[in-house]
Amino acid sequence: LLFALAMAGVLRSTTARLATEGAAFRALPPLASPAAALPGDVAYVALHDDVVFVADDAGRLLAALDAFAHSLAAAGLALGGKSVLVVSPGREVCPALADRFGGRLLGAAKCAGAPLWAPGCEDAARAMAKEIAEARLQPLHALAGAHPQDIVRFLRHAGPWSRLAYLASLIPDFDDVLDAAAEAMHDVTCRLLAAALGHHAMRASRVALLAAFAPAAHGGLGVPSPFIEVALAPLRHASLRLAD
Repeated sequence: LLFALAMAGVLRSTTARLATEGAAFRALPPLASPAAALPGDVAYVALHDDVVFVADDAGRLLAALDAFAHSLAAAGLALGGKSVLVVSPGREVCPALADRFGGRLLGAAKCAGAPLWAPGCEDAARAMAKEIAEARLQPLHALAGAHPQDIVRFLRHAGPWSRLAYLASLIPDFDDVLDAAAEAMHDVTCRLLAAALGHHAMRASRVALLAAFAPAAHGGLGVPSPFIEVALAPLRHASLRLAD
């Protein structure tokens, strides 16, 4: 909480510094995409110690970075050495901006545990989402030797989907990027279900697998289907927009 208050003060100070130069520094509205930033503005999103700046002008972005660095220093903080500039392939970047990021120019980068990518870099974002999913799902493989009832109980309440729900909540409108993560989740779910079935797994049909994903009230096991959950993510996102 103390760090969050300090960061809020830093961002407020940065806004004031830029206002004296006639530049706008605005927070992106809740649930908005970076494309919602107004032309000529520098927009930002902050989540704990991850801060993203969005701009369409190199000069304004450099000015915002300078003001942000001064505000951080006044609060006894400093920029980390891992900052990167996310930019579309082939887009020309001025030397001053490239130098500010130490030449770390990427089409996609991890931010707050999810891919952040520039237009045209969807393939890189998809690969990153799959890598994130596989890393978070790795500990679940140890469950293969557990009691069948324990496996099913775990899949129902704390299975693969619970490990990736946060990722889906950050990028719900990009199901094409999440497809790779959903596939990784589905593979782990099927392997654990097969482990629970033991020697009966070879005789289980696809219909039996669908029954596992059916709600318990309808005779299924109530195991969340990663593909269905990813498909529902945009609808949940839309309901949040309506609630706001």
